[in-house]
Amino acid sequence: CIIDIGPWSYTDEEVHSIAGRSVNSPTPGFEGNSEWDFLKLIASEKYSCDEDADFHYSEVSFELYVKRRPQFYLWVLLIPTFVITTVSICGLFIPTNTLGDREEKVNLGLTTLLSSAVILEIVANSMPKASALPLLGNFILAEIFVVAAGVVCSVLTLTLHHRVNTRKWKPKPWMLKILGMT
Repeated sequence: CIIDIGPWSYTDEEVHSIAGRSVNSPTPGFEGNSEWDFLKLIASEKYSCDEDADFHYSEVSFELYVKRRPQFYLWVLLIPTFVITTVSICGLFIPTNTLGDREEKVNLGLTTLLSSAVILEIVANSMPKASALPLLGNFILAEIFVVAAGVVCSVLTLTLHHRVNTRKWKPKPWMLKILGMT
């Protein structure tokens, strides 16, 4: 982050800006931030000239180097999203209950889809507004598509199972081949 400070309405003879020393580590009494790590601060003096008005002035330029701490995003967003998606995928392989119902697969998939959408909303509110989706948003959006595909598979399986049991409907040979049942 570069910050330029200068008295542009006064000439260099009226106000002369002087840069302090550069800092490579936090000084005593420095209050940190929970989201950023301070790396270094470089202070420098610059002299600028407005050619049209023959106006010379001095500026002080500060280059602030910071690094984002990833713990918040890791523990609050990435790990829960990964766990939710894993639960949803494992939910595809839940055995049926004693009555033969499979609705719990769909319920589990829809619940995990809803929780993934809530996490995406948290990401959207905590990130700066930009024209492109950040990498974290892309990750969560991809996880939502995986969960949605799992829900679609559960619904298709439930529908086929229901038709076979209630209508004595036999699947076509090509469908059995796709499902690996031949």
